[in-house]
Amino acid sequence: MRTLDILRPRLQRLHRLGERAQDTRLMLGNYVIMASLVGYSVLEGAGKQDGLEELRDSIGYRRRSRRRRDDAARGAS
Repeated sequence: MRTLDILRPRLQRLHRLGERAQDTRLMLGNYVIMASLVGYSVLEGAGKQDGLEELRDSIGYRRRSRRRRDDAARGAS
């Protein structure tokens, strides 16, 4: 029992550190997503003028499928 009492504060600090690491991972993931969306928007706008259609099309398949679903949902309503 004494050993558990000695370890308890360390375990609590370790638990808090794990929670902070998880929060940091989620925040960094959010930054990556936001940066990729900004980059894609720049490519979408500037790609037509600068000959980047092939690159834009190769990374845009995900957004196109979402647009198709959105368009289909609007057409069905």
